[in-house]
Amino acid sequence: MIWLLALACSDYSVREAPPDPPTDPPPDETHPFGDPPDWNTCKPGLMARYSNLAADHPDVQDALVLDTGGIDTADTGWQPLEPEDVDWWDEIAFSSFEPSLEYGPGWAPVDEGLEDDPRFFAVRWEGWLRVTRNGDVPFVLGASTDAWVRVGPDTVARLSGSPYEPETQSANLRTGQYPFEILYAHRAGDELGFRFRFTNDDDVQLCPGVR
Repeated sequence: MIWLLALACSDYSVREAPPDPPTDPPPDETHPFGDPPDWNTCKPGLMARYSNLAADHPDVQDALVLDTGGIDTADTGWQPLEPEDVDWWDEIAFSSFEPSLEYGPGWAPVDEGLEDDPRFFAVRWEGWLRVTRNGDVPFVLGASTDAWVRVGPDTVARLSGSPYEPETQSANLRTGQYPFEILYAHRAGDELGFRFRFTNDDDVQLCPGVR
């Protein structure tokens, strides 16, 4: 009887479980290249945004691309630059969808009547890359005079002050999908040309993002 009285007089309460922590709200903005595509139905290729470079632009050099492998830096003061440090792609002349990036030598797509047009210009290609096999993914790249190939946040190939001499390179990638972009600028010399392609289409796929 005593233990019943003690139980009746004891002070106790039932504690509720703490609420779940609030979850982060979903992002309001998509990736700058758009959302990843439906890989079963997307049209292979990349979106291109072309810009013109004026002959008096401070980063344009009136230099010759040498047969020995690049810009004569002693004579021209050539400086390799990073895309984030320049304004070459800020003003867009036109945009287009491009299923292939094999243009070869003499390619000069931008002519707006500026001095020395169509000699100096820049292009940014963007989209998504799907890789279906772990390991080295080979590609051919040739550009006169600057180019960067980026898979996600990583630059997997870079040319600066180079002549148009396509060569095979490779990037070690894991299976998955990645934002993909190529930045190109012709800002020196009379030699023009650009070429990029993956050499094994069975392992990779390029498509524009969904906006």
